[in-house]
Amino acid sequence: GLDIIRTSLRESRGPQRADAIVAQVFNNWNMVGGLLSVLCGRAVAIPVIVLYHGGNAERFLSRWGRVVAPVFRQAFSVQVASEYIGGILRRWAVPYEVVPHVLDASWVRQRVRERAAPRILWVRAFHEVYDPFMALDVLRHVLARRPDASLTMVGRGGLREAVERVVRQEGLPVRFLDVMPRPKLAEQLDTHDIFLHTNRVDNQPLSVLEAMAAGMIPVTTRVGGLPYVFEDGQAGFQVPWGDARAAADRILTILEDSALARRMSKAAPLVAARHEWPALRERWMDLLERAAGRSRNLRARLEVR
Repeated sequence: GLDIIRTSLRESRGPQRADAIVAQVFNNWNMVGGLLSVLCGRAVAIPVIVLYHGGNAERFLSRWGRVVAPVFRQAFSVQVASEYIGGILRRWAVPYEVVPHVLDASWVRQRVRERAAPRILWVRAFHEVYDPFMALDVLRHVLARRPDASLTMVGRGGLREAVERVVRQEGLPVRFLDVMPRPKLAEQLDTHDIFLHTNRVDNQPLSVLEAMAAGMIPVTTRVGGLPYVFEDGQAGFQVPWGDARAAADRILTILEDSALARRMSKAAPLVAARHEWPALRERWMDLLERAAGRSRNLRARLEVR
């Protein structure tokens, strides 16, 4: 908190005065820093752009909205990745702009899957909200028709030990990997064909977009902002959260239809490209120019006084 105040005061003085403050805000204790940034920006007449993340915004704001919403309304702009979060903010009378979060896929190797193999990848923290046990349920259903299927799970978290115990007890073909640097993750994206995403809630998951940039075919839950990321049946499939059988059926469809797999694998990187900097640069530069213009106006008013 004190660091935010000191930084705001420093950036508000002198010829190198900042034109804007950009605050990246999540639905956790980080929110306190975001709200302080908005208030400090108002105090020193610097526009504040809030980048609001968080797939569980509805639950969070139902508890803290009366504190958060009035401060958000004082920001120069509140940026959200999709209308999913925007619709929630609208109910709290918070103005917002939809600009997708920028994806950096420069480290990903793109490969078209001419025929998908039953190599499934899951990348997320082992936490209840990401439902790793659903991934095991999906694998069980796939194995009933494709005994050569396998699942790789990448991540850490409190549920990992319990998931590993189930895998050992049932002898499931699951490999566990720890969080890894991008070059190593790029290898996993390249050597797997199906990306499984089992979240209960989400916003704009960059892990899904990174997989799509690599040409992987996503099978995800239809939650939060995911319907705004890609259309079901075009570059991948979406199923209701908890419906492991439906997810397995979609995976089997991909495995059995090489023309479909090829089409989706070609379409997936095009979806990812819509979230990369070249596609979003103009929108972000427009936002920053508008913030700089507001900053100049505020500065002029202060000088007149």
